Amino acid sequence: MFRRSEQFSNMNRIWTISLVTLVALIVCATGVLAQQATRASVSIGKSWGSGFGVVETLSIDLNYDNVLGDSLEVAGFDFLIRYDPVPLTFVSAEPGQLFADCGWEYFNYRADTLGYARIVGVAEINNGDVHPACLADSANELARLNFMTPALEEGYECQYLPVEFWWADCGDNVVSGPAGDTLYVSNRVFQYTYAWQDITSDQPLPSQYGAPEVCVSSSGGVIAPERAVDFYHGGIDIICIDSIDDRGDINLNGIANEIADWVLFTNYFFYGPTVFTVNWEAQIAATDVNADGVTLTLNDLVYIYRIVLGDAFPFPSPAKAASGDTVVLVQDVAARTITINYTDSLSALMLYFDSDISILTSLPEHSIGGPDSLTSKVMIFPDLGGQVVLPLLPDGLVIEYSGDGNLVGALAAYDGLTYLETRIEGSGISTCCSIRGDVDHSGDMVQISDLVALVKYLFIYDSGFVPPCPEEANVDGLSGTADLSDLIYLIDYMFHGGAPIPPCPVR
Repeated sequence: MFRRSEQFSNMNRIWTISLVTLVALIVCATGVLAQQATRASVSIGKSWGSGFGVVETLSIDLNYDNVLGDSLEVAGFDFLIRYDPVPLTFVSAEPGQLFADCGWEYFNYRADTLGYARIVGVAEINNGDVHPACLADSANELARLNFMTPALEEGYECQYLPVEFWWADCGDNVVSGPAGDTLYVSNRVFQYTYAWQDITSDQPLPSQYGAPEVCVSSSGGVIAPERAVDFYHGGIDIICIDSIDDRGDINLNGIANEIADWVLFTNYFFYGPTVFTVNWEAQIAATDVNADGVTLTLNDLVYIYRIVLGDAFPFPSPAKAASGDTVVLVQDVAARTITINYTDSLSALMLYFDSDISILTSLPEHSIGGPDSLTSKVMIFPDLGGQVVLPLLPDGLVIEYSGDGNLVGALAAYDGLTYLETRIEGSGISTCCSIRGDVDHSGDMVQISDLVALVKYLFIYDSGFVPPCPEEANVDGLSGTADLSDLIYLIDYMFHGGAPIPPCPVR
């Protein structure tokens, strides 16, 4: 969906003109050429049933499925993409598989906050004896676009969010041949509305309907561009709430808020989203047990515990309740203890250390531990057996441990509805954190490279990137490790004027 009142007046000042665009500006003139045979097509991918607050990747693909006549040899491309920046956040663009397959030599992209992104690729640049192995003369992936989808509470469920080609001048959305003397522009343009529809129209620029006839004329001996490429718009289809299994049915077995759901959700806090193996988007959506629009929180885990215990009813619709207080956790690294300094009610804690520790203490109504006896993640949670009401943690000493781990993050919860801030004090605070949000630990202020690094860590499992300083990647400061909430927080801060990133702890 688009806000049609958006203006294009700021576009020209942010784009660098590529080699392909320079050719296009030379050959554009006035006149009319008849529509020609399709010799290639370029399409933006579509996603179906996308979840909330996740990164979706859309490919820009070159295809030859409906070619009439000789197919094109493509040696360069220059695409201008438009999307609605309110629900969608452009994260990054990457070279497609073509660059790896053929050794193409140049790729670049630029994006602004108005909802436009330019993607440029060139097979051959002037760099000596280095040459590409092949041109794009068969079906291949030209580029990948990464978008963050809106959060559930933003109100875009069950909507299709277009990501489409956009023509602002005659040099947009063109491909070039190997000789560089001819540009190939749009022949037809298609849009998906339950079926592919041809929306090609000779409209004045800017538009999403293709290059108008004014762009394909010859004058003064200049070779005119050739209509040869069909363009297919894409987009992201946000999942409908009623297609997600019941709130609390985290294992998607048709039974909500059972012990198995609670166990699976508990495992998430130790092992991350890899525990959701059935349908991870639907399973994550089902973790919003307390119906506050925020998934994967300790409050949700406490609330499903209360439902299993019989202490609360499923599916409330509470307003977010903040106590206004802060749970202070004090680590004494010499005595190897963690103490709670909080006089109000508290039922559960999740503690994150920068190296493994071993728990030496126990509590009468709470379990304390992690996935192994040596662990950097410690959950303190009420026992199920024999409880009829929610047991509370005492103020004061909560755990004793062995090991040298520093407490670097913590989550706290009471009834699953009240939001509690946490603060860590003592001598055990992380020493590597200088700039929270500096995910790649470059020493620079927060920038786009940190966002790309966080996306690689969370979603591109074979990237090999691990944050050098976990506390700097803990963007929202709410836990000791980077997770989906940190990515959402960072995007909101960088692009939507969101809350400032909290500072690193002070020793």
